[in-house]
Amino acid sequence: MLKLKNGAHLVQLETNKETGEQYALGYLEGRVTPWATWAVDDQGHTYWGHYFCNEESALLDLSKRVG
Repeated sequence: MLKLKNGAHLVQLETNKETGEQYALGYLEGRVTPWATWAVDDQGHTYWGHYFCNEESALLDLSKRVG
């Protein structure tokens, strides 16, 4: 499994078709809220994270962020 620069396991990467912004769904092993979505810059750095206790909630957030 690929890892993001912040150390999270990359689960899914999507692009917002209107803005061109990329968003990642990742898993941070050993964390209280291990599932997260982040905006990803053109160099692969993550920012503007939303954190969740379960994958289902993170997937819903990713869908909203991507549009």
